[in-house]
Amino acid sequence: MQEALVRRVDGFVRFLDLAGQMNAEPVNYAKVARAAGVSAKTVRDYFSTLADTLLAFRVEAWSYSVKKQLLKAPKYYFFNCGVLNALCGELRTELRPSSFCYGKLFETLQRSSKRTLNLIV
Repeated sequence: MQEALVRRVDGFVRFLDLAGQMNAEPVNYAKVARAAGVSAKTVRDYFSTLADTLLAFRVEAWSYSVKKQLLKAPKYYFFNCGVLNALCGELRTELRPSSFCYGKLFETLQRSSKRTLNLIV
């Protein structure tokens, strides 16, 4: 938030709500920009801000074909499931195994754990 204070805070707050929903999903910058009411370049900058402040990290798309790989959208994962639940407003929601939300949080936990181990080593 402190880095975003330099920019327009209202757009950043709308972006954070959307970023929480877009966790572990391929990001379409133009669609997020329309929903947040900011430009696509601003959305890219906001995602960069999340990555620079280590709140989220970027995972590039992968394909056997380099050409297809360049065309695919990256995914962003928040560093912590608690932060993700706070952004999504689901801190008090009961988490049931085999639910969609459980699967998404488990994927985020796996990615963030691997990321943390790579930073330590």
